[in-house]
Amino acid sequence: MVRWLHESYSKLSQPASAGGGTLAQWLMAQGRLLPVLDGLDEMHEDFQEEAFAELNREPGRPLVVAMRESAFREVTVDGSVLRAAAVVSLHPLEPTDVAAYLARAPVEWGTVLRRLCEDDQGARHLRGVLTNPLMAALAHRAYGPKGGGRNPAELLEDGRPSEVPAVETSCWTASYPPATRRARPGSSRARSPYGTARNRRRSDSLAWART
Repeated sequence: MVRWLHESYSKLSQPASAGGGTLAQWLMAQGRLLPVLDGLDEMHEDFQEEAFAELNREPGRPLVVAMRESAFREVTVDGSVLRAAAVVSLHPLEPTDVAAYLARAPVEWGTVLRRLCEDDQGARHLRGVLTNPLMAALAHRAYGPKGGGRNPAELLEDGRPSEVPAVETSCWTASYPPATRRARPGSSRARSPYGTARNRRRSDSLAWART
């Protein structure tokens, strides 16, 4: 992890002001970084076994391993178990919680939320998407104040919920503009210290502070 930080963020390879070592080593020693390993379930099964074995070499080091529950069960059945690991399984949200969350946005969600709590096939399609935590967050972002005034009713077709793929596509597509919109020259966002440096490099990389 320290080697990767040195290679990816050269500033973190500089000496720390206290305790000796580099800034990356200091951050790790102080518990200021929590690595998140995502996509292990997309690796070939031979590499999964090797990855789990490597993670088990330091069972006390804090980290988060994110993977599909079904894939995790398959790996553990094969004997590749993460020792001293607490397992957290994400479940769909309750429709009433989704409705309360989306209703906080100053946008008219009434039509969609009424359909969310109905019991026909179309409503079940809608619930299948919006009770997913990620999709609920995307919908809130896409059709919220930063979404450019889009109407959540576009998730419906003639007042009826679309098929699941169509609802998912609408949420993803609508979330792109607020996520990628660039600041206009001279705006307060462009005048921020890191924004100015980022604009000069024409890069949105998080590594804007590189030396």
